[in-house]
Amino acid sequence: MRATASARLSATERGSSLTPAVRYARLSLTVACRDLAAATALLEIATGELAAITGPTHERKVSVWLPIARSRGFARKVQSMIEAAQRKGALGPVHFAMATVPDTAWATSWKRFYKPARIAPGLWIAPSWERRFRQPNGAALLRIDPGMAFGTGLHPTTQLALKLMLPRVRREAVMLDIGCGSGILGLAAALRGARVYASDSDAIAVAAARANFAANAVDAWDLARAQDVPARFPTAQVIAANLTAVTLARLAPTLAAKLIRGGWLISSGVVASGSDSVLRAFTRAGLRLEQSARRGEWVAFAHRKAAR
Repeated sequence: MRATASARLSATERGSSLTPAVRYARLSLTVACRDLAAATALLEIATGELAAITGPTHERKVSVWLPIARSRGFARKVQSMIEAAQRKGALGPVHFAMATVPDTAWATSWKRFYKPARIAPGLWIAPSWERRFRQPNGAALLRIDPGMAFGTGLHPTTQLALKLMLPRVRREAVMLDIGCGSGILGLAAALRGARVYASDSDAIAVAAARANFAANAVDAWDLARAQDVPARFPTAQVIAANLTAVTLARLAPTLAAKLIRGGWLISSGVVASGSDSVLRAFTRAGLRLEQSARRGEWVAFAHRKAAR
């Protein structure tokens, strides 16, 4: 997680087609099943990466993958957070390990974690290599290959954002996907007939989003690489921002300014225990909280700009 518009939670499911070969470090926590949720949240919050879960039923291994140059600093942070959680009694025994993984091995091994899934009512997601999969009658299907970018649609932050966003998207409405990652939120809105403008500060994310829009035969009105909200984007009926709490709070005035009166801001990527700063920032920006949704440690919000 970074304090930029690309601070959307980045997935660990990685490929190598869009970037040069690089070595990765795998940080893993092995815990008893009762501690799985706490260990997953700890590792994801510490690193800003999404975790893959493996292992037998009596104990589970939670892992994230990082470029090796970034790994040691995050390893120290993870160790510190483990010790703090154990002092509070929030986490039991943990085996913490770090290993180097060649890019070529990870580029193929990650795929076994990514299977077709229902990510919202009437909406399924599947990677390109699952060609035999067919969604249920009446449901829509997105083909998503996250590549080195982030977002497979399987993380709670994405699904919470979809839950709050999709009922508010109308045909021909302008929708902004800020910190778009692999483009899932924008794609889902485009399937509903919205005019989608998407941005991310990460060049790999933008490339992956472009490829995913093309693979689904859906057009983005604009797909830009930008640090924050591109000034050239129009005001919108709906804005989706699946970012960190720090980034959402910082961008609150800009996001509010890009909403039409009566428009909706859907925010996700926020840890429930750290949501107060986001809510305060949105209130100061003139947005009213209308709905929230929570899954585990994660929470999402639907705010509305006053109609007059």
